[in-house]
Amino acid sequence: MAANGPRPINLRDSAWQASRSDAEILAAIRGRELEAAARQLIDEACARNAQDNITAVLMLVPEAAERPPRRRRPFWVYALLALGGLCLLAALVALGTWLVFNVFLPSAGTPTPTF
Repeated sequence: MAANGPRPINLRDSAWQASRSDAEILAAIRGRELEAAARQLIDEACARNAQDNITAVLMLVPEAAERPPRRRRPFWVYALLALGGLCLLAALVALGTWLVFNVFLPSAGTPTPTF
């Protein structure tokens, strides 16, 4: 491994010795401004004998507004829409057929005028 490259974490590092549980961190930052909370965490890490490389990064993340769950339509609504579409299609086919045979095509019994 290179001297300047990554190195394995030694559990005796001061960073690990000064680290805290999530509950301790939450208790230290709750109700404080971000800068004051970061300063508090750094001061406590120093008090726990952390020698260097102490970093506290805090971010304010707004809570996501909960959207109400989307109401799904019941299956029968889609079934009725499909049935209605099929009925409309059948009516259009019947109308088209009637128009072709009764309006556009002359019947065999109708005499065709000749000039």
